[in-house]
Amino acid sequence: MDAAEITRRGVHAFSIGAIDAFVVSDGVINVGDAAQVIEGPTSDQVAQRLSENGVSHNPLWLDENCLLLRLDAQWVLFDTGEGTSGFSGPEGGKLIQNLHKAGVGPDDIDHIILTHIHPDHSWGLVDGGGLAAYSKAQIHVSKIEYEFWMTEGAQADPLRAPVPDIVVRGNQASLAPYADRTHLFADGDCILPGITVKLTSGHTPGHCSFLLESDDERLFVLGDVAHQEHLLVRNPDWLFTLDVDPQQSARTRRALLDWLVSQDLPILGFHFAYPGLGKIATMGDGFWFVSEA
Repeated sequence: MDAAEITRRGVHAFSIGAIDAFVVSDGVINVGDAAQVIEGPTSDQVAQRLSENGVSHNPLWLDENCLLLRLDAQWVLFDTGEGTSGFSGPEGGKLIQNLHKAGVGPDDIDHIILTHIHPDHSWGLVDGGGLAAYSKAQIHVSKIEYEFWMTEGAQADPLRAPVPDIVVRGNQASLAPYADRTHLFADGDCILPGITVKLTSGHTPGHCSFLLESDDERLFVLGDVAHQEHLLVRNPDWLFTLDVDPQQSARTRRALLDWLVSQDLPILGFHFAYPGLGKIATMGDGFWFVSEA
């Protein structure tokens, strides 16, 4: 993807009731050949589905849409992108420069809420020297998620064993500087006013999504329940091989998408085409993402 395409992704302002909200791009991530990360359809079916929707299948580029809120005079950030890790190459790690476009610096952030602990979501917590990139932010993360990645006992977990050691160590290093300001939450908790946790396990064991409410408006922060709207929303039973537990992820995805339709909830998809805002509708035996863009 060329520099102009990445640059056009920056800051998208909107509102949720009385809350000022911004989708802030961390750039894009290259996951290679889509057919290699999707199980269920043939390679030709994957390529055709993406081509019909104007999306390249090799490489498949996924957006990284972080959410910034101005909530009761505090700045709240959902996920931190890749940071300086270079995990997916030079196309990622743009969050802080785009935060500055919104007039906000890392030292202004009061709370960081993590959907889960992964290179493209939590590694931006630290700078190039491994120190905290956010000087005063309190970190909020699922207790299940934290214990899966951060505790010694979890090393024997069969779900963690296949994860490359470089990812495990990087995940741990991203949270280490925040040990004394990390808050662990559970399913159903209200983290901050108007922000409620919904456990959506599968991509990782403690992956969480969030329901935001203000006045009569709502937004559901999807996280990584579905990585690509034309593939895993349209066919939620297809498997994504980069999920820690692909089968559980598919079960979670179908149930959640059905619930989102029943609630007529606006959503933000972290990896959906920037800015990732829209709604879910039914289509045949699957679903469809109706983008607001």
